[in-house]
Amino acid sequence: MDKIVGKHSEYTYQLLTRYPNPQKMLETGFDNRIEMKWLTAPKTQDILSVARGSIGTTSPAREFELIEIIENIKHYNILIEKTEKQVNDLMAEINSVITTVTGIRNRLGVVILAEIRNIHAFDK
Repeated sequence: MDKIVGKHSEYTYQLLTRYPNPQKMLETGFDNRIEMKWLTAPKTQDILSVARGSIGTTSPAREFELIEIIENIKHYNILIEKTEKQVNDLMAEINSVITTVTGIRNRLGVVILAEIRNIHAFDK
């Protein structure tokens, strides 16, 4: 199914949260699926054709686990976005020359600066 809607996309998370097992997906009416604006009729047919073998077994425990994993992924994505913003803000404030080195951007630059403490302690 990841080839049809993508493995880690908001679409996949929304789809699997609403229909966490193949049986629910197959039993749900076409109109309910199509209200997800991104889900076209051909894509719906593709998803239904692979649903039975790609989502796993029908079990309340597995449904719960799948939904919890999706919620955890969303939570960690929010934390990552906040951290990246803080790193970018910090690097803009520091305005270090470390990011002028080819291949060193803000994320790696802040790690290097945290390790060496003072880049001006080096001559070159």
